[in-house]
Formats: sequence, structure tokens, C-alpha cells
Amino acid sequence: MATPAGKVPIIESAGQGVRFLRENWRFGLGIAVIGAAAQTAAFVAFGLTPAWMLTAGLVSAFVPATFLNAALNGPQGAAARISIDGARVLAAMAMVGLFIAIVLFMCLYVAMSILIAPYAQEVQAAGQDSEQLMAIMNRAAAAQPQILMWGVIVAGVLILLLTSRLYLAAAASVDQNRIVVFDSWRWTKGNLLRIAGARVLLLGPALILIGAL
Repeated sequence: MATPAGKVPIIESAGQGVRFLRENWRFGLGIAVIGAAAQTAAFVAFGLTPAWMLTAGLVSAFVPATFLNAALNGPQGAAARISIDGARVLAAMAMVGLFIAIVLFMCLYVAMSILIAPYAQEVQAAGQDSEQLMAIMNRAAAAQPQILMWGVIVAGVLILLLTSRLYLAAAASVDQNRIVVFDSWRWTKGNLLRIAGARVLLLGPALILIGAL
């Protein structure tokens, strides 16, 4: 079935990503190894601490920035621009992350409100006693596990859709040599589900493999 004019081709978009990595596998493997080594070294040195989280965040921005530059301009010279491109992508990711965090907080608030609604009187009686409140929360979660499950599913779908709508922020920040975020909302209009589909098709198998490993 032909893709309508102005619409993102799902299979072709995913295929382009695979084709790029296949044609530049040495470059891709080198950058991936460097990024993985940096995260592993930070984890060994710092454990699950803010220092490791900071390192992981930097790697999560600088590695994609290098891949984006290589995809847009070719692998030659991509490493030389890693600092400036990485900084722009990091800033764009931070802004998108803040937006996503606000949405997730709202989802969490709604889920918690539904979860503890049957225990409202007990919560009121507990007052500021954190131990009692935690016990009530644990009891509520154990009694209504489906609410937490659906909360996680809804949050996951929202994250996929919202990040798909803002998916061009990183690429545009590299391509236009400036921090671009919310212009992506306009550019992806009418292509949200197709972008999300292409992401799932391309990244889904990789995430399953990583999880298995």
C-alpha cells in the first residue's frame, strides 16, 4: 500500500535506520562501544548514584548526537562535532524530559488518587505519619494491582506518543546548529502514529534483545 503524500513511510523509515547502520557498521560499533564503556565505567565507579545518572544522561545525549550528525552529514568529521552537537542535543533532551516529567507526575497523581480512594478515611486518620501512610499505600497497591498495571501502560503509551511528537527535536538541533524543541510539534503534525510505528518497528527488537541480555 502506497504511503500518502506528506505522510511518514513506516517500514521505509525503519529500513533507512537499519541500512545506515549496515553501511556504517564500523563507525556505529565504535561509537556504541565507547558509549557503553563510559556508562559501565561510571557504574563501576559510582554505582546507582547521581554521578552515574549524570554520566548516563551525557552519554544518552552525546552518542545519539554523533549518530545524527553522521546520518545527516556523513561519518567523516562527525566525531569532531561531538561536543557542540552533544551539548545541543542534551539541552533539547532536558527540555523534552521536563515536559515528560510533568505529564508523568499528573499520571502518577491520578493513579495514586484512584488507588487510595477506598482508604481515604485511613489516610486522613494517619495524618503526617509517614510509616502508616506507607503501610496504607502498600496495602492499597496489593489489593488493586490492576490499577498500577494500567497506570504503567497508560504512562508508557503517553511517553511514546509525546516523544514521537517531539522526536525531531534532537535531529533539528544538530541540523540547524541551534537548540530546537517545540518546532517538532508542528513538523510532526499528522504523522504521530506513523512515527511511533516506525520507532516501535526499529527499536522494539533492539530493546527486547537488550532486555534479554
